[in-house]
Amino acid sequence: MGRKVSPTIFRIGHTTDWLSKWFSDKQNMPKFLSQDIKAREYLAKKLSKAGIDKINIERHPNKITINILSAKPGVIIGRGGEGVEILVKELKLNVFKK
Repeated sequence: MGRKVSPTIFRIGHTTDWLSKWFSDKQNMPKFLSQDIKAREYLAKKLSKAGIDKINIERHPNKITINILSAKPGVIIGRGGEGVEILVKELKLNVFKK
């Protein structure tokens, strides 16, 4: 019998890319990893009606970029972009606390 392995592992580097792109030292690694998991869970729950396909997270020294690939981007953006601003504030308060 073969061992069960995620097929995504075999595709990384060839046809797919990592969902999180960042580098950390040993002290910040657990904190950043838990923040990524919380952010993905929060966004998946909050934007369940938007048809989310992927959530890509990139960390730079002074900022975090989250790209959401969605079937219905209008649900996320809202009228005049106010949905994005509300979402950023909620993420700062609930997930990325300092």
